[in-house]
Amino acid sequence: EIYVKPSEQDMSQRKLQNLKKYCEILQWGRRNPDKFIYEFVGFELLDIQKYILMNSWTTPQNIWLESRGSGKSVMIAIFIMAKSLLFNNYESYIASGSSDQAISTFIKLENLAMDAIESATDLTKSFMDELKVSNSSGNGFVHNPMGYTFTLWNGSKCTSLNSNIDKKRGKRANLVVFDETG
Repeated sequence: EIYVKPSEQDMSQRKLQNLKKYCEILQWGRRNPDKFIYEFVGFELLDIQKYILMNSWTTPQNIWLESRGSGKSVMIAIFIMAKSLLFNNYESYIASGSSDQAISTFIKLENLAMDAIESATDLTKSFMDELKVSNSSGNGFVHNPMGYTFTLWNGSKCTSLNSNIDKKRGKRANLVVFDETG
């Protein structure tokens, strides 16, 4: 049940029903991230990708050691998208040995969200609908030289660390991804 704090303005029954349905979807997605990704993002995972996702979903530290061309960057993008959609105020960082690699991984996430990858067709626009767009000319993805970033309406945020990551030790996040750190 949803706790409704007593106030002078009561919520309508319709709004309460919508909030309850929203909470049910979030809880279902947190329990079934592979199905959530298929239903709400529109990306069908391979069996090995489901295995990696499900074994990484609740563990605090993970290492994905995969061969070249296995889709690591796409999996990182899908993982960040799902966690950002399902958890409020979820903060992610994409780090790498070079700023170009961190930007490349962020751009992969951006292209996936904007349905600009030919091999990933029929993706939904649910992630794009949740992006907070700061100005009328933007799409929600900010390309700042200090770090590419996006913010969702639920407060979740992702930033690429585009400089020497040793100098950014004070950063705090729920998820830090080191992509191809050599």
